[in-house]
Amino acid sequence: AWDYGAVLFGSAGNEYVREQRYPACYNGVENVAASNQSDVKADFSCWGPWVDITAPGVGILSTVLRPDKYGPMDGTSMSCPLATGVAAWVKSWDPTKTNQEVLDIMHAACDTMPDSLFRIGELGAGRVSMANVVLPRYYCDLKLDSWRFNDQSGNSNGRPDPGETVSLIVTYRNTAGWQNATSVTATLACSDTNVQIVRAPAGFPDIPAGSSGDCSADSFVVTVPASLPPQDLGFWVTAHATPEPAYPLTLFTVRCGEPRVLIVDDDAGSDFQKYYTGACDSNFVLYDTFSVQASGSPSSDTLKHYPVVVWFTGNATTNTLTATDRTNLGSYLDNGGNLFIAGQNIAQELSGDAFLTDYLHSSFVDDSTGKIYMIGVPDDPITGKSPTAADTMTLGGAGGANNSRSADGIRPVGGAVGCATYKDYADTTVKSVIRYADSTYKVVFFSCAFEAIDHSVTRYLQKWTLMQRILTWFGEGIPPAVAQQTREPELRPYALKVSPNPFRRQALVEFTAPVSGKVEFRTFSTDGRMVAHETRTATMGEHVSFKLEGTKLANGTYLVQVKTPAGVYAQKTAVLK
Repeated sequence: AWDYGAVLFGSAGNEYVREQRYPACYNGVENVAASNQSDVKADFSCWGPWVDITAPGVGILSTVLRPDKYGPMDGTSMSCPLATGVAAWVKSWDPTKTNQEVLDIMHAACDTMPDSLFRIGELGAGRVSMANVVLPRYYCDLKLDSWRFNDQSGNSNGRPDPGETVSLIVTYRNTAGWQNATSVTATLACSDTNVQIVRAPAGFPDIPAGSSGDCSADSFVVTVPASLPPQDLGFWVTAHATPEPAYPLTLFTVRCGEPRVLIVDDDAGSDFQKYYTGACDSNFVLYDTFSVQASGSPSSDTLKHYPVVVWFTGNATTNTLTATDRTNLGSYLDNGGNLFIAGQNIAQELSGDAFLTDYLHSSFVDDSTGKIYMIGVPDDPITGKSPTAADTMTLGGAGGANNSRSADGIRPVGGAVGCATYKDYADTTVKSVIRYADSTYKVVFFSCAFEAIDHSVTRYLQKWTLMQRILTWFGEGIPPAVAQQTREPELRPYALKVSPNPFRRQALVEFTAPVSGKVEFRTFSTDGRMVAHETRTATMGEHVSFKLEGTKLANGTYLVQVKTPAGVYAQKTAVLK
């Protein structure tokens, strides 16, 4: 059969052994193993150096002996037909291809697999990819090869910093074996809508397959407001060309500005820093860290570079704040700094020391209140839920350090304000949190373990919200959450979802709009006839869905397309009645 040009396939077997199985191991037969949804070998699949290729074999819709007629099945008997179908498409696309050429095309188009067996050559060429076989015949593949900012009119650090107008030059590479790209342009969007895209789209030369091109002759121009909080900006670049790019959207991130927050780890070697960095990360706030254990007390010169210092002492009972610490912090505050400090033994150790009253604006009352619930103050900028309601915090539970052992009780002095009391503590003048502000500096003091605060139960005030409120009270800007999307949306052509698939009466077609503009939904039969068509307008990021009526279609295979200003996204479906 091989000598007469047939392409032959056999399943590797489902015995979970590294053994040869026939007819899959005969010469001229493509030996197909099975993979799962994680792109690793399916548990049941056989493997070995005799495997030629791997295909999905878990949860594959197949005919079954029951009234529903179709159901999910597992096995290399599922993966083998999938690989066979890819070969059949290649042969139908170009009947002049020999059987060996068909296999070579399939193997070259395989995706790599995150499986150690693949790395040692026991899952063949990789996981078969119909997309990698079909798309190069119709699309170009413009990959963002590099990008750079020209900020010579600013601080020349190669980044778009606050207050700068910069040009952005990107380079695309068109993958060899795909279609040549002509009429190439690109559009740009920034994750922080306060950033102004002054000039777009950018223009590129034609980019033949295997070549590169940049927009240096017609670059993007971006203006960053001086008031923009430091953050990691996300930029979405969308390529446009003839023919359309298969994967038009690329996301990259770049640092904008310098951290304004310094987190000082003074917990004597414990691992509490993650609760403070995590609270900042949840607010997308940039920060630097400093370890007292590794580097000693941070100097006043170090501290003065940061408008906000976050300092925590964890479980430490001695040397919570050394004389050097107190001197440097005093200098920092006298020069206009903002301090958020937390420690459940600071007030006790510094009782009688002028730093406690003069800078932390507290007096020590109790070395162990024995309480874990803290009640805020209505309308307080840090612990108030609303003008008439207060938030509750708990020094225990999931998501916290569970280290609250000796929460100090303090009273505000010298113009400070109490922000929270211990629930059921007899003396309501005793506080767990105070804040102080004058014309020079601001202080927030937690006489308890901030790191112990629960952040899994939503009815309690959580660490990240507290951190956000504290930084806002200090006058710091908080980057918008949308500015920190670090993952490219699922906008690949084969990420278009049609469900159920196959279907009988009706299917739902879903995808996410890559850009704003007209969205055109089209369905074609295998002979090229358009059998369904609908148009609407969508905004970038909007979830868009259409209904495909199977009752109006004959049994068979159909190509579903969604055309947008950023490209065409396609998925195959079948009607089975």
